[in-house]
Amino acid sequence: MLIARMTVAVLIFVACAPCVAIAQESISDLKQRIEQLEAKVQLLEKSISMLFTELDKGTASGSAGTGTSGAPKMAESTKPPVNDQSDPFRVGVTWVGDVAVKSARGTAKSKWAISISERDGTRFAGGLVIGMPDGQIVESPVSGTAPTNGDGLITLETPLIGRAKSFARGRVQNGEIALTVKGTTKLGEDVVGSATLRPKN
Repeated sequence: MLIARMTVAVLIFVACAPCVAIAQESISDLKQRIEQLEAKVQLLEKSISMLFTELDKGTASGSAGTGTSGAPKMAESTKPPVNDQSDPFRVGVTWVGDVAVKSARGTAKSKWAISISERDGTRFAGGLVIGMPDGQIVESPVSGTAPTNGDGLITLETPLIGRAKSFARGRVQNGEIALTVKGTTKLGEDVVGSATLRPKN
C-alpha cells in the first residue's frame, strides 16, 4: 500500500513539473514585456516634453512680428492709388488712335477710343468706341491689363456681342500703345490687324 502511494506521488510530481516550468517562463516573459513598455512610455514622455518646448519657442519668436493685440500684421496693399497721376491707365484717361484690319473682304481702317472707368492693380475696365469707315459708331465694354507705371505688356478684350468680339495684345512704350488685333465682325468674319493708340488727355 505504501509503495502504491509513493508511486502515485511520483506520477503527480512528474506530471506537474512541466506546468510549473511553463508558468515560470510565462511570468518571466510578462516581466520583460512590462519593462519594455515602461521604457517606451519614458521615451514617449521625453518626446512630448521636447515637442512642447519647441512649440513654446516658436510662439515666443512669432509674437515678435505681431501687433499689440498679438494678431499678425497685415501686408500693405501693393495696388496703386486709383487716381495716381503716374498711371497711364488711371480712371478718366482716354486712348485714341487708328486701327487697320484685314478680312476676306479686304482691308478696313477705323478709329478707336478707349476710356478708362475702373482701375484695380494692373487690371482696368472701360468702354471702347469704334468709328467705322462708313460713319457707323460701335460701342462695347472693354477690359484688360496694363502696367501701372512706365512701359510694359498690355492686353484687352471685348465681350462677345452677337458674333462680334475683339482681342488685342501689345506693348506700352514711350507713351504709345502698339497692338496686334484679332477678332470677329458682327457677321462672324475673322479679322486681324494692328492698332496704334496715344493718350488723349
